[in-house]
Amino acid sequence: ISIIGYLIGGRLADNIGRKSVIIASEVLAGIGFIIISYFDMLSIFYAFPILLSFSFIYFFQSLANPAYGALIIDVSDEDNRKTIYTYFMWLSSVAFAIGSLIGGFFFEVYSSILFAFVGITSLISALCSYFYINEEKEVKESNTPSNSIETTSKLKFFSIFSSYVFVFLCIGELLIKLLKEQLPNYLSIRIVSNYPVEGFNFTGYEIISYLHVEDTIVVTLLATGILAITKKLSNQTSLLLGLSLLIIGYVLLSYFLHPIWLLTGMLLISIGGLIYLPTLQTIKANVIPKNARGTHLSVLGLIGAL
Repeated sequence: ISIIGYLIGGRLADNIGRKSVIIASEVLAGIGFIIISYFDMLSIFYAFPILLSFSFIYFFQSLANPAYGALIIDVSDEDNRKTIYTYFMWLSSVAFAIGSLIGGFFFEVYSSILFAFVGITSLISALCSYFYINEEKEVKESNTPSNSIETTSKLKFFSIFSSYVFVFLCIGELLIKLLKEQLPNYLSIRIVSNYPVEGFNFTGYEIISYLHVEDTIVVTLLATGILAITKKLSNQTSLLLGLSLLIIGYVLLSYFLHPIWLLTGMLLISIGGLIYLPTLQTIKANVIPKNARGTHLSVLGLIGAL
């Protein structure tokens, strides 16, 4: 369902505008959550309408993602993009931590209320987009590097792969995702299966929780400081440094079980992400053409799903 949403969302964002896609998607996703809240209140568990509603939500959330990404690029420039993406990462991390805490404490008893709350939040987001986003019909010109992707306004979907720059971006995105998706999948199974270890009474689930808490704390506390440091480095240096730390961190998580090594690995992963991710987002923004940003970002989203 998400793949279909990405396929359609990028083209719609380029053809009818970011604002329209975002508002429609947020409203319909919010309605989906409110429908789930209704069925969740009933004494009988209705699997089919709940499954259908979640599919509805996944579709419209994926539909909106390329539009959100393109909108950020539209309203930023090369001087402030790295700052914007760093604070966006910081805000997302804090919001995820708060949401996880609320869900963890209240979901078992108050799941219906939480689903309704998420739906209302989505509708409020749509209202904010309607009143506070002023979409420009003509995207402002920006100083793009010489290796920017050449395109036309009538870009065919698959013709975007004619640029070697974008092809390399897709390959890089795929390899990074392959690495990062190990933690919530295989690495978590490995940790749970091998814990407790000698000298420690923690369960594998507790260790995984500590790793996620560490990641949130590092991103929350160090984002501003790392941004100040990376501003002094070139994009190439920041990208290589951040990815190197990320890879070393995942190697530690893959080959060691002692809590100190696991916590050290997560520390390197968190710092590496703070360094490389805003830089990579900036590079993407600089090479993606202004009149087909939604389409290109939808393809990168598809790579992530793949």
